[in-house]
Amino acid sequence: MSEFGNRLKELVFDKQKTVSEICSEINLDTSVFYKWWGKSSVPNIDHLILLANYFNCSLDFLVGRIIDDYPIRVNNELPAFGERLKFLVKNSDKSVYYLCKTSKIHKGSFMRWQNGQFFPLLDNLLKLADYFKCSLDYLVGREN
Repeated sequence: MSEFGNRLKELVFDKQKTVSEICSEINLDTSVFYKWWGKSSVPNIDHLILLANYFNCSLDFLVGRIIDDYPIRVNNELPAFGERLKFLVKNSDKSVYYLCKTSKIHKGSFMRWQNGQFFPLLDNLLKLADYFKCSLDYLVGREN
């Protein structure tokens, strides 16, 4: 996830604002922001969406998954992730067992996500996006 910290620095520079100004605008503690900046931690998906909305970029661009950003029509009414996951599984014509086995995701974790009990961390979101061959924005319902 080292690319995320680099991308964050690039976006802050492009915005021509200080980290303090940005954090104040999005109601975020600067110490948390600097942990991401310094690559000592990775934000959860809620914070990633907050940042992507603020910087007007895709999640894939923000985390360094793609080099060039692409314009997206942001869906402001995000579906519940569990429902989105069920939709993607149903349309994949693959079983949950197959998905977990091939993506190396623990089936128990997957079932909890599908039931809305937890939200996957970024590393698992990346595995899911790769498995479903979709963008992170599509995966979380930010993009239709």
